Amino acid sequence: MTTLKCPGVGRDKDCVSALAFYFSRRVTDDEMRFLHEVMQRSVACMPRITKCSQCNDTGMIAILSRNGAYAFPGPVPDDAKGYADADCWYCDCGRAPK
Repeated sequence: MTTLKCPGVGRDKDCVSALAFYFSRRVTDDEMRFLHEVMQRSVACMPRITKCSQCNDTGMIAILSRNGAYAFPGPVPDDAKGYADADCWYCDCGRAPK
């Protein structure tokens, strides 16, 4: 079997979230599974492009001191009363806020 090469990549005109990869020969099922795993790992390591709406990418949020409810993107100003700093739970867990 000849060495697999990937001379190109392009967009799928019918699906905005799809990419088309072009290979030098037919890809086997094992190679396709491997490439799928590589893409999943690569996507997980990509830097986030969109800003977190909860913390504005500061990693900190302000919570109400009395009940711990979300108040606003942090950190809390020094003169603010009734608020406390907290780590942004959306950034910590990797889920984007809705």
